[in-house]
Amino acid sequence: MIVSTAGPGAPRPARPSTALVLHGGSARRGEGAGTAAQRATLYAFAAMLFTLIVLQKFGVPAAGTVASFSLIGFSLSHLYLVFRGVLKLNPVRLILYSLFLVSAIVSQFFATLPPSFPSLLLVALIYFICCFEIQCSKETYLKCLSMFQNAIVGVCGLTLLQHAIQIVWSADYWINLDELIPPSFRYVQFVYLQPLEWGSRFYKPNAYFFLEVSILSQFVGMALLIEVIWFQRLWRLALYSVVMLSAFAGTGLLLVLSAMPLVLLRTSPRVAGLLAAALLILPPAVFLSGWYEAVQHRITELNRPNTSGNQRFVAPVIEMREFYKRPEAIYSGKGAGNILQNPDIVWWSLAKVSVEYGLISTVLFHIFLIHMLFSRTPTRRLALGLLVSFVFLNGSLAVPVNGFICYLLAGLLRPDLSIRRLNPGGLWATAFDPRRYDQDGVARGSIPQRSATG
Repeated sequence: MIVSTAGPGAPRPARPSTALVLHGGSARRGEGAGTAAQRATLYAFAAMLFTLIVLQKFGVPAAGTVASFSLIGFSLSHLYLVFRGVLKLNPVRLILYSLFLVSAIVSQFFATLPPSFPSLLLVALIYFICCFEIQCSKETYLKCLSMFQNAIVGVCGLTLLQHAIQIVWSADYWINLDELIPPSFRYVQFVYLQPLEWGSRFYKPNAYFFLEVSILSQFVGMALLIEVIWFQRLWRLALYSVVMLSAFAGTGLLLVLSAMPLVLLRTSPRVAGLLAAALLILPPAVFLSGWYEAVQHRITELNRPNTSGNQRFVAPVIEMREFYKRPEAIYSGKGAGNILQNPDIVWWSLAKVSVEYGLISTVLFHIFLIHMLFSRTPTRRLALGLLVSFVFLNGSLAVPVNGFICYLLAGLLRPDLSIRRLNPGGLWATAFDPRRYDQDGVARGSIPQRSATG
């Protein structure tokens, strides 16, 4: 809007009939820079989310292996955002990333085994992408979160469909991407189909697209946290909770529980009531549904070698304990890609970086990770859950989907931090409805603010 700075009696200049705005190398008639930036952000976010969910099992042959398609999807999306002038390089992240990368490269000269340079290159590419961010409005931020929530509703529907199919017929009737995708384009090293227990006719669902059930469980757990923090829709809270439990994987539950202390400290009476009701309903539901009987054997797995629980939570600790007995472990390791290749063992990021790159690189990498997740983030409650998920629940370092989902939900978008100063529980979120905002992200019916500069 053009406002005259002259006296009240001076005639106002005529408003141009057509505005031509140049933004990031693109021009659109009648479109403001804010609208163009929001549209570009939403398009790119949707594309990255699509690669992380629908294309998890897809890859491209590269250097004798298969590179996850999500790396290509994120790279192309970032190039698009650069062309649109939306993407910004975070200088602190870049410095921390550079320190880690230099340390990791130097450590390879002292490695005890020949390093895998494709593995080092993959790590370098994944976390260089994570050095970028987008300055956006609160409306754009919440629309992106809404997009993620809607996608997970679809994932939940597919999960329940799988359960229905195997109850009525059998899991043999599931669509199996391992049979549909050519081997040279299939991202492997994950347990795609996993029986509920040894010899069972029932299988844990994977919503068809997910590499394994533990990743599905974590994505649903992330959606549950987002719902509690921002939107608080009762039917979605119920849906996410039911699907997370019906996946029969504990990783999503651990993710949610890790962030719950922060959620409870800053919760509203509405959320407190919902959580209290859930705590009353959950125990009988767990026992009556048979969920506890199906997973109770996992509790004792920590003390039994070659079991899932032991290989997820005990094997990494043993490996690090043995590795750090060596004095040279401070500055070097076995070399990139040389940690034991066992698909049954979940190498924590702490263990993998330590064993392959040494202590100094491990410290620098996790400083970078913590800064990306927590610095200027709209909600530290979600960031805490994502940190626990990345470090302890996945073999995360060189798996793009695990690093990129943390970046997408807590590292990419940087809205106005005043969003955190709203009432605990998200007063903004409970009133948020994308249909109430116009294409510029401005609430419909609000009074536009005039600018003296036009």
